[in-house]
Amino acid sequence: MSDYQPELVRRFLERVVVEDKQTLRFHFLDGSVVEKKANRYAKGKMNRIK
Repeated sequence: MSDYQPELVRRFLERVVVEDKQTLRFHFLDGSVVEKKANRYAKGKMNRIK
Protein backbone atom coordinates (compact mmCIF):
# COMPACT_ATOMS: atom_id res chain seq x y z
CA MET A 1 0.00 0.00 0.00
CA SER A 2 1.86 3.07 -1.18
CA ASP A 3 -0.70 5.76 -0.41
CA TYR A 4 -1.61 4.96 3.21
CA GLN A 5 -3.89 7.64 4.65
CA PRO A 6 -4.12 7.36 8.46
CA GLU A 7 -7.05 9.83 8.67
CA LEU A 8 -9.09 7.66 6.32
CA VAL A 9 -8.25 4.49 8.24
CA ARG A 10 -9.38 6.05 11.53
CA ARG A 11 -12.75 6.93 9.96
CA PHE A 12 -13.59 3.31 9.10
CA LEU A 13 -11.36 0.84 10.94
CA GLU A 14 -11.86 -0.04 14.60
CA ARG A 15 -9.03 -2.54 15.01
CA VAL A 16 -6.90 -5.21 13.35
CA VAL A 17 -6.48 -8.55 15.11
CA VAL A 18 -3.51 -10.79 14.31
CA GLU A 19 -4.93 -14.29 14.61
CA ASP A 20 -1.75 -16.18 13.77
CA LYS A 21 1.24 -15.86 11.44
CA GLN A 22 -1.03 -16.17 8.40
CA THR A 23 -4.28 -14.41 9.32
CA LEU A 24 -5.36 -10.81 9.94
CA ARG A 25 -8.89 -9.86 10.94
CA PHE A 26 -10.03 -6.29 10.19
CA HIS A 27 -12.89 -4.97 12.37
CA PHE A 28 -14.69 -1.94 10.93
CA LEU A 29 -16.71 0.67 12.80
CA ASP A 30 -19.92 -0.43 11.03
CA GLY A 31 -19.58 -3.88 12.66
CA SER A 32 -18.32 -5.74 9.60
CA VAL A 33 -15.27 -8.00 9.81
CA VAL A 34 -12.94 -9.02 6.98
CA GLU A 35 -10.41 -11.81 7.38
CA LYS A 36 -7.35 -12.00 5.14
CA LYS A 37 -4.80 -14.78 4.81
CA ALA A 38 -1.15 -14.22 3.87
CA ASN A 39 0.13 -15.75 0.67
CA ARG A 40 2.83 -18.10 1.92
CA TYR A 41 4.19 -18.65 -1.59
CA ALA A 42 5.06 -15.03 -2.48
CA LYS A 43 8.50 -15.20 -4.11
CA GLY A 44 11.22 -12.99 -2.68
CA LYS A 45 8.83 -11.19 -0.35
CA MET A 46 7.63 -11.66 3.18
CA ASN A 47 4.18 -13.21 3.38
CA ARG A 48 1.80 -10.91 1.57
CA ILE A 49 -1.86 -10.41 2.43
CA LYS A 50 -4.27 -11.33 -0.38
